[in-house]
Amino acid sequence: MSALTTLDLSFNRLSGEIPWKNSLYLRETEYLYLTDNSLTGEVPNWMMETTSNEDIDLSYNNFTGIPPNSCAEMPRVNLVSGYPFLEDSS
Repeated sequence: MSALTTLDLSFNRLSGEIPWKNSLYLRETEYLYLTDNSLTGEVPNWMMETTSNEDIDLSYNNFTGIPPNSCAEMPRVNLVSGYPFLEDSS
């Protein structure tokens, strides 16, 4: 069976937390796009720890908690407006 290399679930009105407990196959995904949904909860640590992901776009969601520290070290992770409470309200 071929590995899934790209998964784009952007603009699908997905809501709730990312159910990544059984994420073995997604850990091998090179391109993962979850842009502009209503995802909440914390960004799973494995998304920032895996070396397989070339590009992860989690922008324009409603995540809570503190973004993983490793996000700053991963230039191909997009969290723009992914944490609305961190946005400057001035």
